[in-house]
Amino acid sequence: EPIIEKEDFEKVQFLLAKKSINKKNRHEYLFRGLIKCKTCHSNLEVGAKITTKGKEIKNPIPYITCRNSKKGICPPQHLNYYKFEKETIEYLKQFLARYSNKDNLKRIFKEYKNNKNKSIDKYKKEIKLIDSKIANISSQIDNIYFDKINNVISQDDYFRYTNKIINERDSLINQKNEIIKIINNINQKQSKCSEKEMNETINEFLKNPSKKTIYRLIENIEIDEKKNIYIHFAFSKLNIIKEINKNHL
Repeated sequence: EPIIEKEDFEKVQFLLAKKSINKKNRHEYLFRGLIKCKTCHSNLEVGAKITTKGKEIKNPIPYITCRNSKKGICPPQHLNYYKFEKETIEYLKQFLARYSNKDNLKRIFKEYKNNKNKSIDKYKKEIKLIDSKIANISSQIDNIYFDKINNVISQDDYFRYTNKIINERDSLINQKNEIIKIINNINQKQSKCSEKEMNETINEFLKNPSKKTIYRLIENIEIDEKKNIYIHFAFSKLNIIKEINKNHL
């Protein structure tokens, strides 16, 4: 009687062959780990079907997929990874070459500063208007209170009137706080790392777009259901430039 059954032996041989195929077809996906689904925000998977019915597929093509699409949470993602990688690298090279143009950079940040100041002025006007409405409501509450203590209105009417306008005032206060957060966010946009490190990373990428450099350069890349790609840089200055020039790149 044989030590290993024939069926078990064939299974082991198939697994060993599959492992060998995996090694032979291994590819260093430069953006793996950075690609996220814009719908569910989970990391997108990159993989290729390398065997069918135990036979090796020649030149398998890796695709980007979302694991949650199988659960019906997200629409199916089926994007050719090689095409995605090639086009993204080309886009980044063109985009970063614009950054390396100092005259262009100076113009961009001048435009950004002007737009930033305009946005802040607009939000400050909104806050001023909200403050005026809050002051008006506070005055109404005072008047209603005096009407109550002078027996012009009943206590029940007092609470009915004030509850409504107090809720309105609270809503305005919340709006004001949200606008203040937006203004603070605009004012606090600063690079996570030094200007020197950013420039070194850009130069390294333009010479050789390696996985290490890409991980230093990019925070993450989101892909939506229509296969639109959104790149978020690890350096806020690059995000600012991207935002200003999004209609020109």
